[in-house]
Amino acid sequence: MEIHKNHSFVLIYTFLEKALNPVAFTDERSRDKYNYLLEGTNKALLLAGLEITKEGKLTEVVQAKTLDEVDRRVNSLQKQLYNRAIHIEVRKYCIEDYLQKDYYDAVFEAAKGLAERVRQITGLTTDGGTLFQTAFAKNDPYLFFNSMQTDSEKSEFIGLKELMEAIFHLVRNPAAHTPKINWKVDEAKALDILTLISFAHKYLDECHKIPGK
Repeated sequence: MEIHKNHSFVLIYTFLEKALNPVAFTDERSRDKYNYLLEGTNKALLLAGLEITKEGKLTEVVQAKTLDEVDRRVNSLQKQLYNRAIHIEVRKYCIEDYLQKDYYDAVFEAAKGLAERVRQITGLTTDGGTLFQTAFAKNDPYLFFNSMQTDSEKSEFIGLKELMEAIFHLVRNPAAHTPKINWKVDEAKALDILTLISFAHKYLDECHKIPGK
C-alpha cells in the first residue's frame, strides 16, 4: 500500500538489502541458504538492470536481455563451467548433477559421455580401455584427426588415446567400484576433471570415422 501511494520502489529495495545482509548469515549452516536466496533474487533483478552484491548492497549493472545470460551471470557454478569453456558434450551429461553440487555423479557421467562420443563416431559398441584401444589402434584405427604421416602426428594420435584411457583410470573406474561415500570429489577437483574431459572432447570434434569401417 505504501509503495502504491508513493509510486516508489525504495521500500522494496531497502527490504532486499536488509533481507540479504550477509551479517544475518554468518553461521556456517546458513551459507547455502544465503547463496540460494542471493542467486534467486539476482536472477530477477538482472532483468531490470540491478543486482544485490555479496556485501548486501543494491547496485545498477548492465541489464540482462535473456534468461541464458541471467544463468551465466548469476549461477556461480554454471559461471565456472562457462568461464572454463567446458565443452557442450560435457555439460550435456553433467550439468544437472553439477548444479546440484553432486560432483561425484557429475564427473562419473561426464566420463561415460566421453566413451559414448567415441562410440558414436566409430560405431563400436565396447567400453573403456577396449573401446579406446580399438578406436585408436595404431595400425588399424577406426577414426582419425590427422594424416599420421609424421612422428609428431603419430604421437599426438596416441596421446589422445592415452589421455582417454587415463581419464577412465582416474575417474570412471574408481567411481564404478568405490562406494560414493568413500570417493570424495569437491568442486575444485570436479572442475579440473571436467576441464580435462572437455579437452578430450575438443580433440574428438576433429575426429572422423575411417571410410569403410
